[in-house]
Amino acid sequence: MQPNGEKKLRVKNYMKNLPYKYVALFYSHLMESIDYSVWGEYLADLIEGEGIKHPSILELSSGLGNLSDILSKKYRKIICSDNSLDMLLNFKNRKLPLICFDMREIPIRRKFDVVLSTFDSINYLLTYKDIVKHLKSVKNSLTKNGFYTFDASLELNSTKYAKLLNRKGEFEGVQYRQRSFYDIIKKIHTNKFEITLPDGKKIQETHRQKIYPIETFFKAAEESGLYVQDCFNCFTFDNVNVKSERAQFILRRID
Repeated sequence: MQPNGEKKLRVKNYMKNLPYKYVALFYSHLMESIDYSVWGEYLADLIEGEGIKHPSILELSSGLGNLSDILSKKYRKIICSDNSLDMLLNFKNRKLPLICFDMREIPIRRKFDVVLSTFDSINYLLTYKDIVKHLKSVKNSLTKNGFYTFDASLELNSTKYAKLLNRKGEFEGVQYRQRSFYDIIKKIHTNKFEITLPDGKKIQETHRQKIYPIETFFKAAEESGLYVQDCFNCFTFDNVNVKSERAQFILRRID
């Protein structure tokens, strides 16, 4: 424990120049329309529906920790992580255990009842090989009866909302302009940020996500020693369908 009550931030397999290095400065402003309490309630319903009492939880891609803070009020055994050190350095609840690592290779030896990731973090894995590597690492991190839940952004989400993300703003002296576009051939959704820091320095930061067909995740799960128990239309408990913008998966170990 740090002198100010904060828990130590551990850094494993950290790679420099990752996305969100500078977007972390105004990420809370970008996401101000998100109702984290509703998202947290949905995740809690998913967890409780699986019947695991007092679960140990590993959250991947925790970002600034808005969901982590909500979940930690209900679940005491939670470890938060992200591959962006800059996001974790601005974490909302610094009393939670934080560790920085690449989600393709989870470095924690202990196993968890629940592994979760949100905000289409899995779409940042740009190749099928990376998805398989990630899921194999998750499998090794699950208890025998544990499960992994994540949401994936689908093509309708990109074709429907890409243009709406073209915006500009200012937050705490940082000015930004976001340009969003979707390449329907390559299936890549790109967000480019032009950022002006308070000292006048100009930065460009580019985020890319791969939009996969639903079937890709089923295939990758099987190859990784997992199976898809459920695939919901996100924020519901209805099966995913052709009109779904996001899919919520629950994966379990085959063995």
